[in-house]
Amino acid sequence: MNFDLATAATVHVDRARAWARDRLSPAAPDIDGTGHVPEAVQEGARGVMSAEAGRDDVTFVAVVEELAVASAATALMAAGGALGTGAADAGPQWPGLRGVDVDGLRARLSGDARWHIAVTAIFIGLARAAADQATTSLRAARATGVPNEAAEAPLADAATACDAARLLLRDAARAGRAGGTASAARGMARLQALEAVALALAAAERATDRDASRPGAVLERISRDAATAARVLGDAVDAQAAVAGAVLPG
Repeated sequence: MNFDLATAATVHVDRARAWARDRLSPAAPDIDGTGHVPEAVQEGARGVMSAEAGRDDVTFVAVVEELAVASAATALMAAGGALGTGAADAGPQWPGLRGVDVDGLRARLSGDARWHIAVTAIFIGLARAAADQATTSLRAARATGVPNEAAEAPLADAATACDAARLLLRDAARAGRAGGTASAARGMARLQALEAVALALAAAERATDRDASRPGAVLERISRDAATAARVLGDAVDAQAAVAGAVLPG
């Protein structure tokens, strides 16, 4: 299947990627530390997750993924806005993954299939962020003439898993929101995204020194956000059960 984004979707994704890199990434440590997404960041996120971007499921998950690379909390907030979480509701309920209302989000997952693909997109963004940490460290090691070859193969596995998860998620986004086929597609995407996060975190931990996982460090935040998201959506065992339930005859 061809998973190239349409031209209109590419415009939204490119805009989200640039904004996340230039504006969101510098704000991410404070967002994580305070558990609050500042109004200026919320406004910027609403700009990249426009009504047009939120209407198409493939564009929607692609934009959520780009935001999650920089800040999973902001990605979650932007997804909530696109899925109809009102401004009054958004304040206390979507302050960031450090303070996310897990039970409230689970309730939304049960009622809207788009929440499933949104959280899966956040997993993929987190996996990419961890892989970026590994890549930076491995390039630095090569530059010093002492390459960390033991960490390069795990990074390759993580990069492959990220791409596979993205393809499966876009397939799920195109499969619609109802029926066994759509449910199986969502489950497969979630299972692959969870695998991508685990592989990327393992590669990053091997590529970086232990100080990278200290409280407040980028890798520590990624690991914690992934664990919180897994509490909401379920771990790999839950994903396997969901896929099996969707593809096996009753």
